[in-house]
Amino acid sequence: MPLFLARKVVGFPPYAEEVGHYVDADDPLLTDSTFTSLLQDTHTALGFRDGWTHTEYMLTGTGPKLIEVNGRLGGDLIPYLGMLATGIDPGVLAAAAACGRTLDVRPTRRRVAGIRFCYVDRDDTAIATIHFDPAMLPATTDHAVIVAQPGAVVSPPPKGTVWGRVAYATAVADSIDECAHTLDAAQASLRITES
Repeated sequence: MPLFLARKVVGFPPYAEEVGHYVDADDPLLTDSTFTSLLQDTHTALGFRDGWTHTEYMLTGTGPKLIEVNGRLGGDLIPYLGMLATGIDPGVLAAAAACGRTLDVRPTRRRVAGIRFCYVDRDDTAIATIHFDPAMLPATTDHAVIVAQPGAVVSPPPKGTVWGRVAYATAVADSIDECAHTLDAAQASLRITES
């Protein structure tokens, strides 16, 4: 049973670095019978019945292509985004499924949640200071988190793929456009000085 679906945002072409995700509680793929049948067929072929998976497909011009199926929650805060968008707590459900308990998988809200990962502009940037400017950070930002520390030397992709992330912001809104607007503004409020 698909509970929520994250759409990747990629950047730094041609490397397709994951620079963010959006989870829309009303994503049309969640109720698309062709897609949900494919998802079920994938799990049936693997013999998977109870538990939680993070399953990735690439949507192509010739149909969805399976990338991976993992017996775990998704990364990049996708479970958190799913909870913000739907009200479904993936940690609680995964634990309940593992214990054989009855699951309540009904969404309690219908929103859009997103995350944006931030990078430096140039290879081998030595960070002296890093922060989000509170005067510029939109009030609609859910979280704005610094992950790089002063003294770190970081690079954007391709040299600094996932490890090049220096900060991230999350937002919740009623549409992807509203969510993207908040994340754009949050990213613009990030201040980095070099040493």
